[in-house]
Amino acid sequence: MALTIVVNSSAPNPVSISKGVDALEAEGGESNILSIALRNLDFASVEYHDYLQLGLNSVTITMEPQAWTNCGYQIRALSIVKS
Repeated sequence: MALTIVVNSSAPNPVSISKGVDALEAEGGESNILSIALRNLDFASVEYHDYLQLGLNSVTITMEPQAWTNCGYQIRALSIVKS
């Protein structure tokens, strides 16, 4: 399954993140979890980024199936949390 996540699509410079999800059900805990941080304010890190803006933010997630011969992946829950 391919996930496309767009943050603040109406902003002048929207952020688009594409991820492929291929872990099957019951294949292990971490393999089944996809986590994306929208803000990392550690200035010393190469992963520093801030996709959020002041005010109301929007996140749009589009899920597209991929043609795999053994596709057993399902989305059972989706959560957005403040970290």
